[in-house]
Amino acid sequence: MMRVVDILPGKAEIAATGLAERNFIVDRDAYRHFVERYRREFVDFKRSFYGNGGTADGATDPGCNGRTLTALDEACIEAFERSRPPFYYHLGSLYRYRIDRPGTNDRPILLERAERSEVSGSVAGIPVFSEHRGLLIRFCLWMERKFQKREQRGKS
Repeated sequence: MMRVVDILPGKAEIAATGLAERNFIVDRDAYRHFVERYRREFVDFKRSFYGNGGTADGATDPGCNGRTLTALDEACIEAFERSRPPFYYHLGSLYRYRIDRPGTNDRPILLERAERSEVSGSVAGIPVFSEHRGLLIRFCLWMERKFQKREQRGKS
């Protein structure tokens, strides 16, 4: 997994994440796309979770306004994160985002990009067992046709 950011963070922030600089990819368009998606989806989810359109202060980003989160806010965030699909497909890549609770308004989510092999377990996106089984079946059918032709020549 590679962490996708809009601007490469400083050395101290990179060290705080426990990742190396090579684990970060700068892709402003993808990051902004998922921030907009997150804000839209989270506001919709909060309306259904709280029943009245959100918390009393109307904050849209959890943890990003300098306020402390209440237990109900934490429950809302947990339920939101569990309701998300594991990966999103966007412009040929698979992405996953999580809410960055101590994040800022500029960087409210943690966005990760996964390669298909990390998600599916194989290079081609097809599990290795299925690839080998498919080749084996083709080989067996080819051999069967060869033996049937040989039997037909022997009978004539």
